[in-house]
Amino acid sequence: MINKNFLLRKKFLSRLKKKKHISIISLLPNAITLTALCCGITSLRFALMEKWELAVLAIFFAAFFDLIDGALARLLKVTSEFGAQLDSLSDLTSFGIAPGFIMYLWDLKYCGFFGWISVIFYILCIVIRLARFNASSITLTIPKYDWQKMFFQGIPSPAAGALLMLPLIIELSDIQIRNISSSPYIILYTAIIGILSVSTIPTFSLKKIYVLKKYLSVIMVGLGCTMILLISYPWIVIPLILICYFLSIPVSIYKYRKCKNSE
Repeated sequence: MINKNFLLRKKFLSRLKKKKHISIISLLPNAITLTALCCGITSLRFALMEKWELAVLAIFFAAFFDLIDGALARLLKVTSEFGAQLDSLSDLTSFGIAPGFIMYLWDLKYCGFFGWISVIFYILCIVIRLARFNASSITLTIPKYDWQKMFFQGIPSPAAGALLMLPLIIELSDIQIRNISSSPYIILYTAIIGILSVSTIPTFSLKKIYVLKKYLSVIMVGLGCTMILLISYPWIVIPLILICYFLSIPVSIYKYRKCKNSE
């Protein structure tokens, strides 16, 4: 009996000791999430200085860090509820509040009350989307079919933030589109992006889309050429990518319905 109690006590103390020590590597995903948050906040500083190129780039850097923090956490097997909540707060700041204020400072402020209301509406839509995502994560909602993993419900917050800034990006690219910076059009566009983000419209999840191996070489060459063009002509390639993504939404709806009817 004494030996048994001694072993149980030793085992308990061993577990307690382990909880007091945290690996530095396990903190890396949260550090990346905080870096994304800092990029989102810094974009507001650039917007106040009217350095629109840097403001947009800061949001895209935030999107990049947001992409790798979750993947790194799963790779290191250090996913946690704290990390998930921190990621949501970072997304709200970097892809909700920051893009909304950038668009307001760039154009919507000239439309007075209605311009401000459109910004609030967009941010509220992002808040609702993130809250809905957190709720589904807590209840451990698992897709019934594998094909459902190919789709998001609505536009993800990073994509929504990028699409919201599309009129500004088009102006930075010097692509001549009439009335692209007209406030009434921007108000309507902001409302549409907000509605799409909080809607249940199926959109493609690039992380869950797979390609045939026989097309791998062609795809790699295409991605390489895209990266070269992106580095050489960023303000032309970025809006084209965003427009292609926007146009893919009807395709994703069609694909979703086709998969659903084939069950």
